[in-house]
Amino acid sequence: MLMALAAFASLVSAADREPASGRVGMVEGRVFNPGTGEYLEFVRITVEGTGLETFTDSSGEYRLTNVPAGSARVTAFRTGVLPQTQTITITAGQAVRQNFELSYVRPAAAGGDGVVKLEQFTVATSKEMDGAAIAINTQRFAANSVNVVAANEFGPVADGGVGEVLKSVPGVNITRGGFGDAYQVSLNGVPPRNVPITVGGIGFAEASSGVQRNTGLQQSSINNFSRLEIAYTPTPEISGAALAGAVNMVPLSAFERSKPVVNFNVSMMMRDNARDFHRTPGALHEPSRKVHPGSDFSAIVPVNDRFGFTFSGSASALYTSVAFLQRNWAGAFAATNGTTLADTTGDRPYLTVFQYRDRPVLSKRITFGGTADYKLTRHDRLSFSFLYGYSDAQAYHRFVNFAINGGVTPANFTPTSTRGTGNVQLQNIYTKLGGRMITPSLSYRHDGPVWKLEATAGISRSGRYNQNTDVGSFSAVNAQRNNVTIAYDDINYLRPGRITVTDTATGAPVDFTNISSYNLTTSTGVEARTVSLKRTAFANAKRDFFQAVPVTVKAGIDLREEFLDFRSPSPTYTFVGANGTPNNADDNAAVVKDDSFSQRIPPFGFPRTDWVSNQRLYGLYQSNPAYFTTNDATNHTTAVANSKWARELVSSAYVRGDVQFFQNRLKLVGGLRVEQTNGEGHGPLNDATRNFQRDAAGRFILGANGRPLPIETNALAAVQRTSIDRGLRTEKEYLRFFPSLNATYNLRENLILRAGYFHSIGRPNFDQLAGGLTLPDLSLPNAVNNRISVNNPRVKAWSAETFKASVEYYFQQVGLISVSGYSRKIEDFFGSSVFRPTNEFLEFYGLDPATYAAYDAQTQFNLTTPVRMSGVDVNYKQALTFLPHWARGVQVFANGSAQSMTGDESGNFAGYIPRTYNWGVSFTRPRYNIRMNWNYSGRARQGLIATGRSIDPSTYSWISKRMIVDLSAQYTFYKRMSVFMNLSNITDAPIDIETAGPRTPEHAQLRTRTTYGAQWTFGVRGTF
Repeated sequence: MLMALAAFASLVSAADREPASGRVGMVEGRVFNPGTGEYLEFVRITVEGTGLETFTDSSGEYRLTNVPAGSARVTAFRTGVLPQTQTITITAGQAVRQNFELSYVRPAAAGGDGVVKLEQFTVATSKEMDGAAIAINTQRFAANSVNVVAANEFGPVADGGVGEVLKSVPGVNITRGGFGDAYQVSLNGVPPRNVPITVGGIGFAEASSGVQRNTGLQQSSINNFSRLEIAYTPTPEISGAALAGAVNMVPLSAFERSKPVVNFNVSMMMRDNARDFHRTPGALHEPSRKVHPGSDFSAIVPVNDRFGFTFSGSASALYTSVAFLQRNWAGAFAATNGTTLADTTGDRPYLTVFQYRDRPVLSKRITFGGTADYKLTRHDRLSFSFLYGYSDAQAYHRFVNFAINGGVTPANFTPTSTRGTGNVQLQNIYTKLGGRMITPSLSYRHDGPVWKLEATAGISRSGRYNQNTDVGSFSAVNAQRNNVTIAYDDINYLRPGRITVTDTATGAPVDFTNISSYNLTTSTGVEARTVSLKRTAFANAKRDFFQAVPVTVKAGIDLREEFLDFRSPSPTYTFVGANGTPNNADDNAAVVKDDSFSQRIPPFGFPRTDWVSNQRLYGLYQSNPAYFTTNDATNHTTAVANSKWARELVSSAYVRGDVQFFQNRLKLVGGLRVEQTNGEGHGPLNDATRNFQRDAAGRFILGANGRPLPIETNALAAVQRTSIDRGLRTEKEYLRFFPSLNATYNLRENLILRAGYFHSIGRPNFDQLAGGLTLPDLSLPNAVNNRISVNNPRVKAWSAETFKASVEYYFQQVGLISVSGYSRKIEDFFGSSVFRPTNEFLEFYGLDPATYAAYDAQTQFNLTTPVRMSGVDVNYKQALTFLPHWARGVQVFANGSAQSMTGDESGNFAGYIPRTYNWGVSFTRPRYNIRMNWNYSGRARQGLIATGRSIDPSTYSWISKRMIVDLSAQYTFYKRMSVFMNLSNITDAPIDIETAGPRTPEHAQLRTRTTYGAQWTFGVRGTF
């Protein structure tokens, strides 16, 4: 195959020759930084007195054609270094090679001869400062509004997470996963499902979101990449699904360096609230260590001028003790009933449900990446990239839940106390979540004097599992004490100061921390399996046309196919014990006490609590299955409801044009992208009439009770007829056009105005294709509980129209300051409705209008009113190279984003954060550096609380504001060896969810609090 590609490349190169001319020639070469050993990408090469301009590629190569014959002054410029100019002689019809060496330098004092000399600026060649220079330079000369982050720009990264780097980027908000990891990306307020994430342009698969489009980052590590590119105003090459932009993770390249380099570190990681080197209870069912080793490495190996490779990897394990509490206030979150739960008003809620939870987690991540680059010919390169990731997290959610569900009168509740009847529940949830991701891709690039060609194909596959019964444990186990009276007293902003539980009948105290107070009730097994597969193939061709006005035309095709296969059977078992009767004396939970975990001290000041062992209960089930009963019919229905499959193919073609005016001061990049989307989905079908007997005419045969006679009387056999696994088959297609235009104008060399305009869409989640269909019982009339219910695959994708403008100022050395604003109009938001279906609607699902026209349909629809979003981003970063020698090495950055939304969004944008601010400072010296970063997220509105008795209208859930502070430092103790530390979230800032309406008092607003502890990482780092 390689020989065939080489032959093809030779033919392309032979055909792609600059036409001979008596007046012009060509300049080519490579730009190198001797201070870092790297070949420099995105260096601007210009010829004085002409409009000729080009930029170096990832291997530092450049080529300028149509250079007038004779003497020419060629200049290489890159942000952060002084430009270098060489005078060369151009021979007509010939190519001249001119290489450049650019290093970080600073002006020194003038000598006695009056000549200003340059001296090496060694402090600025730190990895972090060089990373900032790369990012700023790429952003400066980009054709559109982008932000680029070098992988090493922010220094050591906690646990190697990509999200930990992205969280400091303007306009980016990071959603935290259930274990506290930086998980999903929101861009300018747009939900994560509408932010495409790619690896070198290849769609990145991630299966943890099930039928959602969200892409998680837990199966990747930052050391697999050289930089992250965030595009805010897409060009025609970028998917139309980039509602507010897209993120591309760029793999390492073998030709970016002149000599091999290997970086590695070995570390140990811990949480500040669990620094035990010996085994202690949690996170697993046996005692385990809380301090774990980690390591990562990367190697860039240019073997020769034609071949090179890279490889990188990481392995880490992290223990996290997650503390959680929850409070439900009647009149703020929970509805009353006016009888057993007295009605109240929004300004006088009372506490009904309280829960505390101890949730230790052991998470692991292993990643590996590799690339191989081979130059087939002088102008042709073949690149292979491979990315592998594995993640696994084992966690026990163990909580005590106090629930008052009766006996509350106006006389026995106050703002600081509640008394009523209810139950206390112990619940243990065991999860072993994990999976693997592989992403191989192959790229061919031709960079000739006339044509530039690119073709790339790749696959990304991600698997996700939830193991429990298959590894000897129930997923969820419940134990409960009923018929108790619960009293909350001294309720403060966080929890009741005292919780008293007594037996309602006898008044005897009940010790809720003692497992003997509870009876076993139910247990569940959840064996979820999800596979996400993305296939990508694209190709394009580009050519420059040198006229009075330089023009570049690029055209391409792009095919992206995505498969999703989701199954999650969840059988439930009821504990009945030896006597076969549930919830009596022989069902006491003490028989399966977890002796190890019961030694832990719960969070928030609660006393040591006994817990049930999921493993011991599953062992009891295996040895005595008669102690448990299960409903096979219900289990079948649940398995069918959680079985979905979807496929989507997006076929695209685009054309892009670049034109430059006024000696390249004004640059316009515009074009059109056309996308044809074809989707299909398989989901559950529920039709009660499939088990009704019919006569020869198709009429129901009625029994003595007037109801249709069933075909199957066995419950399981009946639901197997009426609940059909993936029985709904739907198809959908639509064509969309995405025009875009980006303009850049250099007011001065370092002062740039940008403007961008583009169309994009927000595709619905895959549950619209595979959500399922429930049909009414045709023997009964139309009613609220007897109608057609379906997730509507016919619903249109959101349509967005965005305008963004910015002004950017670049400092002479490493630094910039920019201000940008955007306005976005989004149409076709989703809403829910009940309506009488049309014939067209029914026929889409294969339903006979004569049969179903009399029944209402409940489904989603597109709102007619648009939603408007607007926002402002401010970004500043600078290496303070102007400071005196003793203070040199200071870098600072600060950015902020503010955004607002108007219109009937119907909860679709719940969770967008109106205000985010990031800032940081670092100090670098030859032997050490220290960095401190702050990340602030403002209060964000979530979903609307469902209306109910005592709940005021316009009562919402909110994510509270949060400040994360990170501190890192590094000290070089021997040549290329150093020690480092990274302290992440050093103040252990909690994640609070609040519930607030127009009259909710402050003391009742907190609903949940989650804390994870600060993450501490210490290690040794080396480079050779």
